[in-house]
Amino acid sequence: MKKIKKLILPVAVLLIGAGAALATSSQATAETLVEYGYHYDSVTKRCIQKNVECAISNKPACTWSGQQLYRFDATQQPTMCGVELNLP
Repeated sequence: MKKIKKLILPVAVLLIGAGAALATSSQATAETLVEYGYHYDSVTKRCIQKNVECAISNKPACTWSGQQLYRFDATQQPTMCGVELNLP
């Protein structure tokens, strides 16, 4: 009986720790909203969507062919590419 008690406690602690680590990891992933980035084309004076997944985060800048990508905001103006995006 004593051996079973000695075995159950470490296993329980291990399972609780693993569950907490998994919950923390999935929460951090859920907070990053991934969206396609846009770049401003000075010739057409429009924001053009690029199939590059970006996000608002503290990671390095999200780029396409060396150009910074932005969030498109059609509510401001049809050419508004205002918020800089970063890598997800």
